[in-house]
Amino acid sequence: MRSEKPELFDSNPEVVDVVEDGCRARTAPIVGAEEAVPGSQQLLKMSQARRLLAECQTVDEVLGIRDMAEAMRVCQRLSNQGLAAQNAAAEIKLRAERKAGELLAAMPKHNGDPRSHDVTRLKDMGIEKMESHRYQKIASVGEEVFEKHVAETMLAGAELTTQGVLRLAKSAAKQRRNQDDESKVIQQEDADVSPRSGGSLAALVTAGHKFGTIYADPRWRCGARATSAKGNAASVSVEELMAMPVAEVAAENAHLHLWTPNAMLADAIAVMRAWGFRYASVLVWLKDPEGKSEYWRDATELVVLGVRGNCAFADRTLKSWIEAPSGTDASKPEEIRGLIERVSPGPRLDLFASAAVEGWTVLGNAVRKSPTRKGVTHES
Repeated sequence: MRSEKPELFDSNPEVVDVVEDGCRARTAPIVGAEEAVPGSQQLLKMSQARRLLAECQTVDEVLGIRDMAEAMRVCQRLSNQGLAAQNAAAEIKLRAERKAGELLAAMPKHNGDPRSHDVTRLKDMGIEKMESHRYQKIASVGEEVFEKHVAETMLAGAELTTQGVLRLAKSAAKQRRNQDDESKVIQQEDADVSPRSGGSLAALVTAGHKFGTIYADPRWRCGARATSAKGNAASVSVEELMAMPVAEVAAENAHLHLWTPNAMLADAIAVMRAWGFRYASVLVWLKDPEGKSEYWRDATELVVLGVRGNCAFADRTLKSWIEAPSGTDASKPEEIRGLIERVSPGPRLDLFASAAVEGWTVLGNAVRKSPTRKGVTHES
Protein backbone atom coordinates (compact mmCIF):
# COMPACT_ATOMS: atom_id res chain seq x y z
CA MET A 1 0.00 0.00 0.00
CA ARG A 2 1.05 3.54 -0.61
CA SER A 3 2.05 5.47 2.47
CA GLU A 4 -0.28 7.87 4.25
CA LYS A 5 -0.47 11.20 2.42
CA PRO A 6 0.13 14.61 3.97
CA GLU A 7 -3.02 16.59 4.72
CA LEU A 8 -3.14 18.90 1.71
CA PHE A 9 -6.72 18.13 0.74
CA ASP A 10 -10.04 17.75 2.50
CA SER A 11 -11.05 14.18 3.23
CA ASN A 12 -13.52 12.53 0.93
CA PRO A 13 -14.18 8.77 0.91
CA GLU A 14 -14.89 8.70 -2.81
CA VAL A 15 -12.10 7.45 -5.06
CA VAL A 16 -12.40 8.65 -8.63
CA ASP A 17 -11.20 6.83 -11.75
CA VAL A 18 -9.64 9.38 -14.11
CA VAL A 19 -8.83 8.70 -17.74
CA GLU A 20 -6.05 10.90 -19.15
CA ASP A 21 -4.73 10.37 -22.70
CA GLY A 22 -6.20 6.87 -22.71
CA CYS A 23 -4.50 5.89 -19.42
CA ARG A 24 -6.74 5.11 -16.46
CA ALA A 25 -5.42 6.03 -13.02
CA ARG A 26 -7.04 6.02 -9.59
CA THR A 27 -6.70 9.37 -7.93
CA ALA A 28 -6.52 10.15 -4.27
CA PRO A 29 -9.77 11.21 -2.53
CA ILE A 30 -10.79 14.65 -3.84
CA VAL A 31 -13.21 17.34 -2.88
CA GLY A 32 -16.25 17.96 -5.03
CA ALA A 33 -16.32 20.52 -7.75
CA GLU A 34 -18.30 22.88 -5.56
CA GLU A 35 -15.52 22.76 -2.95
CA ALA A 36 -12.78 23.81 -5.34
CA VAL A 37 -9.71 25.35 -3.73
CA PRO A 38 -9.71 29.16 -4.10
CA GLY A 39 -6.78 30.88 -5.81
CA SER A 40 -4.73 31.92 -2.75
CA GLN A 41 -5.35 28.62 -0.97
CA GLN A 42 -4.43 26.76 -4.15
CA LEU A 43 -1.08 28.55 -4.34
CA LEU A 44 -0.38 27.68 -0.72
CA LYS A 45 -1.16 24.00 -1.27
CA MET A 46 0.96 23.93 -4.44
CA SER A 47 3.88 25.43 -2.55
CA GLN A 48 3.46 22.83 0.19
CA ALA A 49 3.34 20.03 -2.38
CA ARG A 50 6.58 21.19 -4.04
CA ARG A 51 8.32 21.36 -0.67
CA LEU A 52 7.08 17.91 0.34
CA LEU A 53 8.11 16.43 -3.01
CA ALA A 54 11.66 17.74 -2.57
CA GLU A 55 11.81 16.04 0.84
CA CYS A 56 10.42 12.66 -0.29
CA GLN A 57 12.86 9.74 -0.04
CA THR A 58 10.72 6.74 -1.04
CA VAL A 59 8.51 5.79 -3.96
CA ASP A 60 5.48 5.59 -1.65
CA GLU A 61 5.97 9.17 -0.48
CA VAL A 62 6.50 10.48 -4.00
CA LEU A 63 3.41 8.73 -5.35
CA GLY A 64 1.42 10.15 -2.46
CA ILE A 65 2.30 13.62 -3.72
CA ARG A 66 1.57 12.51 -7.28
CA ASP A 67 -1.92 11.32 -6.35
CA MET A 68 -2.68 14.53 -4.48
CA ALA A 69 -1.54 16.65 -7.41
CA GLU A 70 -3.71 14.61 -9.78
CA ALA A 71 -6.66 15.09 -7.43
CA MET A 72 -6.05 18.83 -7.51
CA ARG A 73 -5.78 18.78 -11.33
CA VAL A 74 -9.11 16.98 -11.69
CA CYS A 75 -10.68 19.31 -9.14
CA GLN A 76 -9.57 22.38 -11.07
CA ARG A 77 -10.86 20.94 -14.34
CA LEU A 78 -14.28 19.99 -12.94
CA SER A 79 -14.74 23.38 -11.32
CA ASN A 80 -13.67 25.30 -14.44
CA GLN A 81 -10.83 27.06 -12.65
CA GLY A 82 -8.95 27.53 -15.91
CA LEU A 83 -6.06 25.82 -17.69
CA ALA A 84 -3.36 27.72 -15.77
CA ALA A 85 -4.61 26.33 -12.45
CA GLN A 86 -4.96 22.87 -13.94
CA ASN A 87 -1.39 23.01 -15.34
CA ALA A 88 0.01 24.11 -11.98
CA ALA A 89 -1.23 20.85 -10.47
CA ALA A 90 -0.19 18.86 -13.56
CA GLU A 91 3.37 20.19 -13.22
CA ILE A 92 3.67 18.82 -9.67
CA LYS A 93 2.16 15.54 -10.82
CA LEU A 94 4.74 15.24 -13.63
CA ARG A 95 7.64 16.10 -11.33
CA ALA A 96 6.43 13.44 -8.90
CA GLU A 97 6.13 10.85 -11.69
CA ARG A 98 9.62 11.78 -12.85
CA LYS A 99 11.07 11.37 -9.35
CA ALA A 100 9.21 8.07 -8.90
CA GLY A 101 10.78 6.84 -12.13
CA GLU A 102 14.26 7.74 -10.90
CA LEU A 103 13.70 5.87 -7.62
CA LEU A 104 12.20 2.84 -9.38
CA ALA A 105 15.12 2.66 -11.82
CA ALA A 106 17.51 2.50 -8.86
CA MET A 107 15.67 -0.38 -7.19
CA PRO A 108 17.30 -3.87 -7.08
CA LYS A 109 16.25 -5.93 -10.06
CA HIS A 110 14.33 -9.21 -9.94
CA ASN A 111 16.55 -12.35 -10.05
CA GLY A 112 19.37 -10.35 -11.59
CA ASP A 113 17.25 -9.58 -14.66
CA PRO A 114 17.92 -5.90 -15.55
CA ARG A 115 14.65 -5.66 -17.45
CA SER A 116 12.24 -6.27 -14.59
CA HIS A 117 11.71 -5.08 -11.03
CA ASP A 118 10.75 -7.31 -8.15
CA VAL A 119 7.07 -7.85 -9.04
CA THR A 120 6.03 -8.54 -5.46
CA ARG A 121 7.51 -5.30 -4.25
CA LEU A 122 5.78 -3.29 -6.96
CA LYS A 123 2.45 -4.80 -5.96
CA ASP A 124 3.15 -4.06 -2.32
CA MET A 125 3.46 -0.40 -3.28
CA GLY A 126 0.29 -0.54 -5.35
CA ILE A 127 2.18 -0.09 -8.62
CA GLU A 128 1.59 -2.05 -11.82
CA LYS A 129 4.48 -2.95 -14.10
CA MET A 130 3.17 -0.69 -16.87
CA GLU A 131 2.84 2.17 -14.39
CA SER A 132 6.46 1.65 -13.28
CA HIS A 133 7.57 1.57 -16.91
CA ARG A 134 5.72 4.81 -17.63
CA TYR A 135 7.34 6.65 -14.72
CA GLN A 136 10.80 5.46 -15.75
CA LYS A 137 10.18 6.65 -19.31
CA ILE A 138 9.39 10.11 -17.96
CA ALA A 139 12.55 10.00 -15.83
CA SER A 140 14.61 9.15 -18.93
CA VAL A 141 13.95 12.62 -20.40
CA GLY A 142 16.94 14.87 -19.75
CA GLU A 143 16.41 17.56 -17.13
CA GLU A 144 17.07 20.42 -19.53
CA VAL A 145 14.68 18.99 -22.12
CA PHE A 146 12.01 18.36 -19.48
CA GLU A 147 12.21 21.89 -18.04
CA LYS A 148 12.06 23.40 -21.52
CA HIS A 149 8.98 21.33 -22.37
CA VAL A 150 7.17 22.40 -19.19
CA ALA A 151 8.00 26.08 -19.70
CA GLU A 152 7.11 26.14 -23.41
CA THR A 153 3.85 24.24 -22.90
CA MET A 154 2.69 26.65 -20.22
CA LEU A 155 3.80 29.68 -22.21
CA ALA A 156 1.84 28.44 -25.24
CA GLY A 157 -1.30 28.01 -23.14
CA ALA A 158 -1.43 24.29 -23.92
CA GLU A 159 -2.34 21.49 -21.54
CA LEU A 160 0.52 19.86 -19.63
CA THR A 161 0.05 16.07 -19.67
CA THR A 162 1.87 12.85 -18.87
CA GLN A 163 1.29 11.67 -22.44
CA GLY A 164 3.07 14.75 -23.77
CA VAL A 165 6.21 13.94 -21.79
CA LEU A 166 6.00 10.27 -22.85
CA ARG A 167 6.00 11.40 -26.48
CA LEU A 168 9.05 13.49 -25.68
CA ALA A 169 10.77 10.44 -24.14
CA LYS A 170 9.99 8.35 -27.21
CA SER A 171 11.41 11.00 -29.53
CA ALA A 172 14.57 11.36 -27.42
CA ALA A 173 15.08 7.56 -27.35
CA LYS A 174 14.75 7.40 -31.14
CA GLN A 175 17.26 10.23 -31.53
CA ARG A 176 19.74 8.43 -29.24
CA ARG A 177 19.38 5.23 -31.28
CA ASN A 178 20.02 7.13 -34.51
CA GLN A 179 23.10 8.79 -33.02
CA ASP A 180 24.41 5.41 -31.83
CA ASP A 181 23.91 3.91 -35.29
CA GLU A 182 25.67 6.82 -36.96
CA SER A 183 28.63 6.68 -34.58
CA LYS A 184 29.31 2.96 -35.07
CA VAL A 185 30.97 3.53 -38.44
CA ILE A 186 32.26 6.94 -39.54
CA GLN A 187 33.58 6.64 -43.04
CA GLN A 188 34.95 9.69 -44.85
CA GLU A 189 36.82 8.52 -47.90
CA ASP A 190 38.48 11.87 -48.52
CA ALA A 191 38.93 12.90 -44.89
CA ASP A 192 42.35 13.26 -43.29
CA VAL A 193 42.52 12.68 -39.53
CA SER A 194 45.77 14.65 -39.22
CA PRO A 195 45.64 18.15 -37.69
CA ARG A 196 45.96 19.71 -41.15
CA SER A 197 42.24 19.16 -41.71
CA GLY A 198 40.92 17.77 -38.41
CA GLY A 199 38.61 15.48 -40.36
CA SER A 200 36.35 13.02 -38.60
CA LEU A 201 38.33 13.12 -35.36
CA ALA A 202 37.36 16.76 -34.91
CA ALA A 203 33.71 15.76 -35.44
CA LEU A 204 33.99 13.18 -32.66
CA VAL A 205 35.51 15.80 -30.36
CA THR A 206 32.71 18.26 -31.14
CA ALA A 207 30.06 15.59 -30.52
CA GLY A 208 31.62 14.74 -27.16
CA HIS A 209 32.23 11.05 -27.93
CA LYS A 210 34.50 9.15 -25.52
CA PHE A 211 36.18 5.79 -26.12
CA GLY A 212 37.53 3.16 -23.73
CA THR A 213 39.80 1.71 -26.42
CA ILE A 214 41.75 3.64 -29.05
CA TYR A 215 43.57 1.64 -31.73
CA ALA A 216 46.02 3.37 -34.05
CA ASP A 217 48.09 2.03 -36.93
CA PRO A 218 49.50 5.15 -38.58
CA ARG A 219 51.82 5.14 -41.58
CA TRP A 220 54.83 6.61 -39.81
CA ARG A 221 56.93 9.09 -41.76
CA CYS A 222 60.66 8.81 -40.99
CA GLY A 223 62.61 11.38 -42.97
CA ALA A 224 62.05 10.65 -46.63
CA ARG A 225 60.80 7.14 -45.85
CA ALA A 226 57.46 5.90 -44.56
CA THR A 227 56.27 2.63 -43.09
CA SER A 228 54.20 0.30 -45.24
CA ALA A 229 50.83 1.75 -46.14
CA LYS A 230 47.31 0.35 -45.92
CA GLY A 231 45.37 1.15 -49.07
CA ASN A 232 46.00 4.78 -49.98
CA ALA A 233 46.75 5.97 -46.43
CA ALA A 234 48.96 9.06 -46.29
CA SER A 235 52.09 9.07 -44.16
CA VAL A 236 52.05 11.15 -40.97
CA SER A 237 54.93 12.82 -39.18
CA VAL A 238 55.57 12.49 -35.44
CA GLU A 239 54.70 16.16 -34.97
CA GLU A 240 51.38 15.73 -36.78
CA LEU A 241 50.51 12.70 -34.69
CA MET A 242 51.34 14.48 -31.43
CA ALA A 243 49.07 17.39 -32.42
CA MET A 244 46.01 15.20 -32.96
CA PRO A 245 43.30 15.76 -30.27
CA VAL A 246 43.17 12.08 -29.30
CA ALA A 247 43.15 12.90 -25.58
CA GLU A 248 39.81 14.67 -26.09
CA VAL A 249 38.06 11.49 -27.28
CA ALA A 250 39.70 9.17 -24.71
CA ALA A 251 37.58 8.14 -21.75
CA GLU A 252 38.80 8.90 -18.24
CA ASN A 253 39.83 5.24 -17.96
CA ALA A 254 41.04 3.95 -21.32
CA HIS A 255 43.61 1.90 -23.25
CA LEU A 256 45.65 2.94 -26.28
CA HIS A 257 47.08 0.30 -28.65
CA LEU A 258 49.59 2.04 -30.94
CA TRP A 259 51.40 0.22 -33.74
CA THR A 260 55.02 1.15 -34.34
CA PRO A 261 58.03 -0.25 -36.20
CA ASN A 262 61.07 -0.93 -34.04
CA ALA A 263 62.91 2.14 -35.33
CA MET A 264 60.08 4.46 -34.17
CA LEU A 265 59.58 3.04 -30.65
CA ALA A 266 60.85 6.13 -28.81
CA ASP A 267 58.66 8.36 -30.99
CA ALA A 268 55.65 6.13 -30.38
CA ILE A 269 56.01 6.53 -26.63
CA ALA A 270 56.28 10.31 -27.07
CA VAL A 271 53.08 10.31 -29.15
CA MET A 272 51.40 8.17 -26.51
CA ARG A 273 52.23 10.68 -23.78
CA ALA A 274 51.04 13.57 -25.96
CA TRP A 275 47.71 11.76 -26.26
CA GLY A 276 47.35 11.50 -22.47
CA PHE A 277 48.47 7.90 -21.91
CA ARG A 278 51.33 6.40 -19.91
CA TYR A 279 53.42 3.52 -21.23
CA ALA A 280 52.44 0.14 -19.74
CA SER A 281 53.56 -2.74 -21.96
CA VAL A 282 54.13 -3.95 -25.50
CA LEU A 283 52.76 -6.73 -27.71
CA VAL A 284 55.19 -8.18 -30.28
CA TRP A 285 54.03 -9.45 -33.67
CA LEU A 286 56.34 -12.04 -35.24
CA LYS A 287 56.13 -11.86 -39.03
CA ASP A 288 58.03 -12.85 -42.14
CA PRO A 289 61.08 -10.55 -42.63
CA GLU A 290 60.66 -7.83 -45.24
CA GLY A 291 63.46 -6.20 -47.24
CA LYS A 292 66.71 -5.10 -45.64
CA SER A 293 67.53 -3.09 -42.56
CA GLU A 294 70.42 -1.02 -41.24
CA TYR A 295 70.66 -3.32 -38.23
CA TRP A 296 68.75 -6.52 -37.45
CA ARG A 297 66.50 -7.54 -40.30
CA ASP A 298 63.01 -6.64 -39.06
CA ALA A 299 60.85 -9.67 -38.40
CA THR A 300 58.70 -7.98 -35.74
CA GLU A 301 56.39 -5.04 -35.24
CA LEU A 302 55.19 -3.67 -31.94
CA VAL A 303 51.84 -2.69 -30.46
CA VAL A 304 52.60 -0.34 -27.57
CA LEU A 305 50.03 -0.35 -24.78
CA GLY A 306 49.19 2.94 -23.09
CA VAL A 307 46.92 3.29 -20.06
CA ARG A 308 44.88 6.29 -18.98
CA GLY A 309 43.42 6.48 -15.48
CA ASN A 310 42.75 3.12 -13.83
CA CYS A 311 41.68 1.04 -16.80
CA ALA A 312 41.86 -2.65 -15.92
CA PHE A 313 43.39 -5.24 -18.29
CA ALA A 314 40.51 -7.72 -18.67
CA ASP A 315 42.50 -10.90 -19.43
CA ARG A 316 45.92 -11.30 -17.82
CA THR A 317 46.47 -14.83 -19.15
CA LEU A 318 47.49 -13.66 -22.64
CA LYS A 319 51.16 -13.72 -23.62
CA SER A 320 52.97 -10.65 -24.98
CA TRP A 321 53.73 -11.99 -28.46
CA ILE A 322 51.86 -13.47 -31.38
CA GLU A 323 53.01 -15.16 -34.59
CA ALA A 324 50.53 -14.62 -37.40
CA PRO A 325 50.45 -13.87 -41.13
CA SER A 326 49.56 -10.43 -42.43
CA GLY A 327 45.94 -9.64 -43.08
CA THR A 328 44.43 -8.68 -46.41
CA ASP A 329 46.34 -6.08 -48.46
CA ALA A 330 49.41 -6.61 -46.22
CA SER A 331 47.50 -5.14 -43.26
CA LYS A 332 48.00 -6.12 -39.64
CA PRO A 333 46.60 -9.53 -38.59
CA GLU A 334 43.00 -9.43 -37.41
CA GLU A 335 43.94 -11.79 -34.56
CA ILE A 336 45.49 -8.80 -32.80
CA ARG A 337 42.25 -6.85 -32.93
CA GLY A 338 40.60 -9.89 -31.36
CA LEU A 339 43.15 -9.81 -28.53
CA ILE A 340 42.46 -6.12 -27.98
CA GLU A 341 38.72 -6.79 -27.73
CA ARG A 342 39.45 -9.35 -25.01
CA VAL A 343 41.55 -7.06 -22.84
CA SER A 344 40.24 -3.53 -23.39
CA PRO A 345 36.81 -1.94 -22.81
CA GLY A 346 34.39 -0.33 -25.22
CA PRO A 347 33.43 1.82 -26.92
CA ARG A 348 36.29 1.27 -29.38
CA LEU A 349 37.81 3.66 -31.95
CA ASP A 350 40.16 2.81 -34.84
CA LEU A 351 41.96 5.99 -35.91
CA PHE A 352 43.58 4.79 -39.15
CA ALA A 353 41.22 2.10 -40.38
CA SER A 354 41.32 0.40 -43.76
CA ALA A 355 37.83 -1.09 -43.53
CA ALA A 356 34.70 -0.96 -41.41
CA VAL A 357 34.70 -3.29 -38.40
CA GLU A 358 31.60 -4.46 -36.56
CA GLY A 359 31.32 -2.88 -33.13
CA TRP A 360 34.00 -0.25 -33.80
CA THR A 361 33.93 3.41 -34.77
CA VAL A 362 36.43 3.75 -37.62
CA LEU A 363 38.17 6.77 -39.12
CA GLY A 364 40.64 7.20 -41.96
CA ASN A 365 40.98 8.12 -45.61
CA ALA A 366 41.81 4.48 -46.40
CA VAL A 367 38.46 3.10 -45.25
CA ARG A 368 37.05 0.93 -47.99
CA LYS A 369 33.35 1.02 -48.76
CA SER A 370 33.15 -2.74 -48.45
CA PRO A 371 31.14 -5.15 -46.31
CA THR A 372 31.83 -4.75 -42.61
CA ARG A 373 34.19 -7.38 -41.28
CA LYS A 374 33.89 -8.97 -37.85
CA GLY A 375 36.59 -8.81 -35.21
CA VAL A 376 38.53 -12.04 -34.79
CA THR A 377 39.03 -13.61 -31.37
CA HIS A 378 42.45 -15.14 -30.90
CA GLU A 379 42.72 -18.15 -28.60
CA SER A 380 45.89 -18.17 -26.55
